[in-house]
Amino acid sequence: MKHQFTMEAERDYEEATLYYRSISKRLADFFFKEIELGIISIKKFPRAWPQMDQKTRCYFGNRFSYGIYYRIIENTILIGGILNLKRSPELWKKRFK
Repeated sequence: MKHQFTMEAERDYEEATLYYRSISKRLADFFFKEIELGIISIKKFPRAWPQMDQKTRCYFGNRFSYGIYYRIIENTILIGGILNLKRSPELWKKRFK
């Protein structure tokens, strides 16, 4: 299974990585690894993570308070958001309209 980011999700990922890099390169590296491992897990087990609505699921990170919001469309994982769960827990709903 392949994956694809929406433009908003790419921006989320970039902004979060830059934020953590402004604190520490090591912290940014840990964040990057957590998100990449999350994407690998989603691709291996796309239906394993909780449903947020009828079509959208979310992988919740372990170390960082981020969720990877995605939909399964045929043979593709469409990532619509990589969002801070404390700052914008409802933003994902706007991403998939």
